[in-house]
Amino acid sequence: MRRFFILYIFLLLFTSCEDVVDIDLNDPEPRLVVDALLRVDSESPSNRVSVKLLLSSNFFEDNTAVNDASVSLLNVDTGQNILLPAEGNNGVYSAVADTDVLTSGTLELQITYNGILYTAINEFAPSTPIVKLEQGTSSLFDDEDIEIIIGYEDPADQTNYYLLDYDQGEYFTSEDTFYPGQYFEFSYFHGKAIPGDTLEVYLLGANQEFINYMNQVLELSGEQGLTPFQTPVSAARGNIVGPNDTSMNFALGYFAVLESYSQTLIVE
Repeated sequence: MRRFFILYIFLLLFTSCEDVVDIDLNDPEPRLVVDALLRVDSESPSNRVSVKLLLSSNFFEDNTAVNDASVSLLNVDTGQNILLPAEGNNGVYSAVADTDVLTSGTLELQITYNGILYTAINEFAPSTPIVKLEQGTSSLFDDEDIEIIIGYEDPADQTNYYLLDYDQGEYFTSEDTFYPGQYFEFSYFHGKAIPGDTLEVYLLGANQEFINYMNQVLELSGEQGLTPFQTPVSAARGNIVGPNDTSMNFALGYFAVLESYSQTLIVE
């Protein structure tokens, strides 16, 4: 194989510089991309929920906004249906919903695009308040990384999963396997923050299926030097399905309803 590669290089060197090699790239069919991670402040009587829709493109172009879809959120148990109208031309669909509707029962996201109905089902995932958030002085691999120390009380008598959003595209997942019902504190080393930055840090509730999805996305994005939501979305399938839910009939992205607690940290 090595000899063939060397011979091929020499053939290229002796080929006329005017020759043009056309490479036929088979672009994938455009697919609906859904960002439906609904963050819920359970202490507020209502929350604004937003869903963003894009249409996937090839590797060399940005995804395009989808502004002509119909989006709604149904509480299956109560029958309450919330219509999310388009905000403009940015692919965002948004509405204010009563917190009780979001935190109880089974929720179904319904999206109709190009005559096709896409759906996803999930339930509210509880979190817990942030007890401690401060900047540390330790370093891990890079002296310029910023140590962020976070602490929280894990609720007892249930298995809990968390997604931590450290701002600037930095995420971390955790589950309480080794600290059930206890206070848990640990350090995260932020690779993008610099002194003077203001970080909004979120502790989000999750379930096991969503954590599995996020772990896959985080692994893929780390391998390619991207943030999680820049990862080529064809590499990770979420929970949004189309009619008959075949291997080719689904939208990309994920639908989840996550309890959200946050605090602000100013990097020194």
